[in-house]
Amino acid sequence: MEALLSIDHQLLWWIHYHLVNPLVTNFVVLFTKLINSVLFWGILILVGLVCKRTRMATIVILLAAAVALAVGDGILKHIAQRTRPIFTGADVAPIVPLPKATSFSFPSGHSIVTAAMAAVAYMYHRKWGILAGIFALVVGFSRVYAFVHYPSDVVVGLLLGAIMGVIVYRLFRRYESWSVIQKIEHVTLLPFSKKKKE
Repeated sequence: MEALLSIDHQLLWWIHYHLVNPLVTNFVVLFTKLINSVLFWGILILVGLVCKRTRMATIVILLAAAVALAVGDGILKHIAQRTRPIFTGADVAPIVPLPKATSFSFPSGHSIVTAAMAAVAYMYHRKWGILAGIFALVVGFSRVYAFVHYPSDVVVGLLLGAIMGVIVYRLFRRYESWSVIQKIEHVTLLPFSKKKKE
């Protein structure tokens, strides 16, 4: 375990010393604003729900994201209680808004959620799933680059997220005939059906 942690730290510092430059830093700053934007995700969700072809996939993606967030941030982080690298006394200037000092590092919440979403997207549409997977990888890299996560936080987050995404998808497909799931879809679509009638 100590050897793995040592490699983890070495890789983090290698990225910091060899890949950090103004161009990448500006990209990470802008990209972080994007992935933390309520407007960005709100537009994606709205488009996904309005379009009939992507409606069901969007619902399952949201369920997978909720499960991943609950497991990652709600359970695993409090079990591991790993301090973020930016809070370990390292002489590194923050380039993105810092999480609360009480917010733990392992696993990466951004990675676990985006990986879960990408996995579900892939199950419904391979091409969009691949694009979502690339997006999740960029998210993970940006978190390590910003020094708010160790590489292992991201790797484990991506793996767990993908697994949870597949599990949620398979459970949903298995029980999608249940009345409770049909009610979820009905409530989700209610605003759009009203607009059509008007």
